[in-house]
This record gives sequence, C-alpha cells and structure tokens, in this order.
Amino acid sequence: MNRWKLFKQKNFVLYWLGYLFSALGDAIFILITSWFIVQKTGSGVTMGTFLLFVGVPRVIFMIIGGIVVDRVSPRAVMFWSDLLRAVILFIFVFLSIINNLHVPILFSLGVAFGIVDAFYWPSITAMRQRIVDEHHYTQSNSVLTATWQASAILGPLLGAGIIGLISFTFGFGVTGLFFLLSALTLFFLRLKPKKSLVKQEKQKNIMTELLVGAKFVLSNRLLLVIIITALFGNAAMSTITVGLPFLAKEYKVGAEGLGHMSASLGIGGMIMSVLLAVVIVIKKPHPRLMMAVLFAQGMFILFIGYTQNHWQVALLIGLIGGAGATLGILEQSISQSIIPQHLIGRVYSVILVVAQGITPLAQALSGWLIDVIGVHQIYLIGGPIQVVAAGIAFFLPVIVYYDQKPFKQTTTSYSNIQ
Repeated sequence: MNRWKLFKQKNFVLYWLGYLFSALGDAIFILITSWFIVQKTGSGVTMGTFLLFVGVPRVIFMIIGGIVVDRVSPRAVMFWSDLLRAVILFIFVFLSIINNLHVPILFSLGVAFGIVDAFYWPSITAMRQRIVDEHHYTQSNSVLTATWQASAILGPLLGAGIIGLISFTFGFGVTGLFFLLSALTLFFLRLKPKKSLVKQEKQKNIMTELLVGAKFVLSNRLLLVIIITALFGNAAMSTITVGLPFLAKEYKVGAEGLGHMSASLGIGGMIMSVLLAVVIVIKKPHPRLMMAVLFAQGMFILFIGYTQNHWQVALLIGLIGGAGATLGILEQSISQSIIPQHLIGRVYSVILVVAQGITPLAQALSGWLIDVIGVHQIYLIGGPIQVVAAGIAFFLPVIVYYDQKPFKQTTTSYSNIQ
C-alpha cells in the first residue's frame, strides 16, 4: 500500500503532469526539426550545426539557470521557460505559414530555444527536492523517468503522424501548446518550504555562487567520476540524435520509420522505468551498477553500426533506452542523496554543464562525419568510447567501495560549503 502513497500527493501529480507536457513538447520538437532539416537540405553538417546552435547556448546559460533557481522560486523559472518556449514555437508556426522558415532563421530560433530551455533543467531538478521526501527519491525518479520515456514514445509517433497527415506547421503549433499546458500546471502547485543546512547569507555575485557549486563538485570524488563518465556517455549518445534521420533516409522508411526508431528509445526506457518504479524498487542504488549499465549501453550503440534495416536499429535503440532510463534513475537518486538542498541548483547546473557540455560539439562532429565517412561509422566510433570509459570507472576505488568507510564519508562531508 505504501508504494502508492506517492501518487496520492497533489503536488507530485501536478508536477508530474507539467513534466509530461514539457517532455512531449521536447520530443516532438526534436523529431519535427530534424526531419525538416533532412528534407530541406539532406546535409549532416546542417543537422549537426543546428544542434550545435541549440546546445551551446543551453550549456552556457544552464550555469546561470542554476544560480537563478537558488535565488528565486524554481516554479517561477519553470513557468517562464515553458511560456517562452511556447512563444518560440508559435514563431515557428507563423514563419512556416508565410513560407519563410529558412535555415538561417531556423538556426536563430534554435539559439533562442536553447537559451530558454537552459533554465528549465536546473529548476525541475531543484523543485523535485521540495515536492517529495527523501525516501521517495528513487521511486519518484523512476516515475518521472518513465514519464520521460513515455513522451519519447508518444512524441515521435505523434510528430511523425502530424508530418505525414497534416504539416510541419501544425506540428510546431502542437508543440507550443504542450509547453503552454506545462506552464498552466504550475499555477496550482505549492512547494515545501526550502530547507537550509546553514544560516542564510546575502546573495553573492554570479561568479562567486558558481564557484561554490564548482567547489562542492571538485571536493566530491564520486560526483567527479559520475560526471566524467557521463561526459563520455553523452558524447556517444549524441550519435543517436544526429544519425537516426539519416538512417531513416538510407533505409527509405521516411518520417514513419524515423518515428518508429525514435519511439523505440522511449519504449525501452518506459519498460525499464516501470519495472524500477513498481517492481524492482532500489532503495540504496550503487554507482558500480551505473557503470555496468553504461558499459552495456555503449555496446548497443556500437552494434547499430552493423544494422541492415530500421527494425534492427529500433531494437537496439530500445535496449539503449532501457539502459538510459536505469542510468538516469540511479544517477539522480545518488546525486540527490549527497547534494544539500541549499546548493542543489548551483551544483546540479555545474554537473549538467560539464556532463552535457560535450553534447553539442559531439553532435556537430557527428554531422560532419556522416557527410565524410557515412552514418554507420559514427556508431562504430561512439560506442567504444563509452565502453572504455565505463570499464575504467567500474574498477575505481571510489566506485567499488562507495558504501564503505572512508569512501562514503567523502560523499557526505561537504554539506556546509558556502
């Protein structure tokens, strides 16, 4: 009976709905814009450059987003991020109607979307601590990861259906509507009072507050290992986003096939997330399990390079999605347990920036490599990079002896950093 207690909490349900609408918006946005670029240009370089234009501003402003979240209400930050992303999508709609959505304009809107999107992720992570109790961290993360995976299923299928049956213009409009619905849920959500392990201090300048978050990360060996391995893992995963539209084109399966392959990422993640939410509830996640899953995910990425049809790709993407869901749940649960609430925004923004900072560059490089050596080869490069990183980390003492002294002390003894 206790396992369902989380779902009876009004704040969590509202938070979950907003997360669902925003995740659906993100999933549809990625599919529609990627297929729009492939159809309009057929260029890997253009695809990689667009993702670079979206990703670099997101990484840069994510640090500022973490500081803003620690200074003001994360609910307010999420609201404005949702609202402004909706506005950007409605601009897409207008330009598409007047047939003026050219590549340079697309890049400019991508930059704007990346900047606004950067403030969403630190806020949604920080707000989670003020909605659920610590003993619900793993279960809530499992539910929310399952939601993300469900959106990764429904979003691509819905986006592909809209493109095939209606138009790109209508797809941009639906995406904007989902962001508006996400913003609406925040009006009815109430956060728990913010806890602080130290006496409240006067607000400092941005650089000083950023250094506080960086100092915590640098002083925690476990976080450092998790971040570094995530960096290599995200570099390998970048091949998925860039390569799938070109695999769809090579296998002559169109937007429908692209939807199948993209949705399989969510299907695999959804299945694993549900299992971890209601069947296999991990109360004390161990980072060594993270590294084993990261290793397996790298192998699945490698095998995509040897596929011969889009159904084989879909199967492997499903396995990758299952591994990704497991990694997300384990990482978030471990991080939330060792990062104090008064530092969560700053610390998590540093984690996201370092771990995801490689993504736009890796996506741009993947796009260039597709034009030079072919789409299959990028998976033969990305997969082994992740495998090696996970294999090395698996045997590091701070990972192996995480739950034993003195290693456990290094993950909990810096809560008073200011």
